[in-house]
Amino acid sequence: MECAICFEAITARTTLPCACNVDYCLRCWDRSLAASFNSGESARCPTCRTSVRVDFDAAEGCLVFSRESEDPPANTESAIQDELEQLRQQMIEIQGEGAETDEEQEAHLYQRFVALVSSAQQEDQHRYQRQYDTIERLAQQAIPAMTRKLQRYHAANDVPLEGFRQNPEKHLENVAVAELKTQVELVGRTPVQTPISKRHLIKQLVATIDNPGKLSSFLVSTTLEPPPCVCGGTLTRIDSRARTAHFLEGAGLTEHALQRALQNHDNMGTTNVICDVCDVQIPFLDFVWTCSNGASTILHATTYDVCDACFILHACGGDDS
Repeated sequence: MECAICFEAITARTTLPCACNVDYCLRCWDRSLAASFNSGESARCPTCRTSVRVDFDAAEGCLVFSRESEDPPANTESAIQDELEQLRQQMIEIQGEGAETDEEQEAHLYQRFVALVSSAQQEDQHRYQRQYDTIERLAQQAIPAMTRKLQRYHAANDVPLEGFRQNPEKHLENVAVAELKTQVELVGRTPVQTPISKRHLIKQLVATIDNPGKLSSFLVSTTLEPPPCVCGGTLTRIDSRARTAHFLEGAGLTEHALQRALQNHDNMGTTNVICDVCDVQIPFLDFVWTCSNGASTILHATTYDVCDACFILHACGGDDS
């Protein structure tokens, strides 16, 4: 038995909520649902296009699939845009005919144009609400499992984590100079004057952060195995500015608009990135743990982020003060 998408051998058939008799590995099925969801539609079977409801069983740590009770309408945005363009061309042609303009026909075309614009706006609102509801439901369902994973990570690494908190300078000796320099510049927001010894970099970093929890979080990211995400991927620690820039780039902003938006976030001190554990906006001058799987899983189709405070609380065994 092999997956219909990747053609890899599979040992267990994914139970589909539709009537399709097609074999998918769970990874390809998951990615297909995420792809259809992110295209502006609901999560749909890649074969029959049945709309799929996705839930997360926190106790078992797995996705659960069922048919949607009501099948949302297919995304008709492209068809509406095509008809709007046809109407625009017809209106231009009529207006260009001068005295021979058929006012009744022009009024009819204008009314149809207004109705289509209104229809497109309503469809956008309904589609956004459906997607928002799905994202929020899955995020809330995943919180207990995510916190357990982080707590188990702490239990599995309690010896080095305790060492990080008690004597961070000793463990920072194992971090590369380039990583220390980058961290000092991110936290201090000023370039490091070179040349500078590793010992002085460590001293400067400890003095700048002055927070055992945040030092532990940094040491986890540079010296231990990557912590797990609830989806089965791994978490990577990046600064909030870089995470915000990545989010804005996905929105298609020009470089100039991107820099202006980043400056606005800097002025406000917040980002548009929400922690998926505590549901709080992540500060602009901070760090965030983000999933390596990005938006490729339906469990978190808009990526997954854990703020540094939640990571320190659950994975490092303490608060961030």
